[in-house]
Amino acid sequence: MDKRYTKVLSFYKSYLQNILDILAKEGVRSIVFSFAMLFLSIIFAFFTLAEGVRQAGAVALLMAVCDILSTLLNTKKLLESVIAKYTEIIFYTAIIVMSLQIEHTITAMFAFIAFIGVIMTSFIAAKAKQFNMSLDWGYIRRPERIMLMALGMFFGFTGLMIASILLAFATNAVAVHFIWNIWFDKKTDK
Repeated sequence: MDKRYTKVLSFYKSYLQNILDILAKEGVRSIVFSFAMLFLSIIFAFFTLAEGVRQAGAVALLMAVCDILSTLLNTKKLLESVIAKYTEIIFYTAIIVMSLQIEHTITAMFAFIAFIGVIMTSFIAAKAKQFNMSLDWGYIRRPERIMLMALGMFFGFTGLMIASILLAFATNAVAVHFIWNIWFDKKTDK
């Protein structure tokens, strides 16, 4: 894990340490939070498609907290990663479909571009790992992306559009950064 995101995780850990202690004592595994995220993403989709944008934003914040707790429990396996990818597919698809339903094509377009950035970032990182390369992710990962969209949703459709635009640029900037590092064979420390 890169140094910058370690700082983000230590920030989360400082606020969630009591909860983590209880979860560890009870033997709760990260898979529980992965399935909770999947379940919450379905609820998110229902609220989003019913144009309950602010309610969907609240559900998205719960999804982000589950993802953070899953990460902090530090037992991510293949199944958790697959479930997390399904969660993101449901999340972004709901936003795109809802935006198209209400004829808010700018939001749909930028949410789609953000989704492409999300998929490409994880694909490039997985391929780089396959070739024993380590890439610096920076500060924004899935929980932060979901939180950004959720915060945008609290401000209605305009906030969602702004969050989509920000994420479209941020996720694709990370993907381009990864490609740049691979192209010039820059191997960064974990």
